[in-house]
Amino acid sequence: MEAFEKNIDALEQKIGLLIQKWNRTLEENNKLTERNKKLEESLRLKVSEKVETQYSAADTESDNALKLHKIESALDNYIKRIDSCLELINNELNGGG
Repeated sequence: MEAFEKNIDALEQKIGLLIQKWNRTLEENNKLTERNKKLEESLRLKVSEKVETQYSAADTESDNALKLHKIESALDNYIKRIDSCLELINNELNGGG
């Protein structure tokens, strides 16, 4: 009977340890779950910011390309006007006025 009681006591201790470890594991799991949620939210925000930045950069690049095209067109027009002026001057110099 004494051996039986010792076995019961040992079993109770082991069950107590099991319950303590189980509770610590649940607490740790809850902490990790919360941390994971925060990390996922942080990642979602960073991905969203990156996508917005890429769209913004793409918009800026296309805007810059359009502005560059307009500037090039304006420069081409000025070159044509200068060529016309040079032609008029050459005509005058050559006595063709």
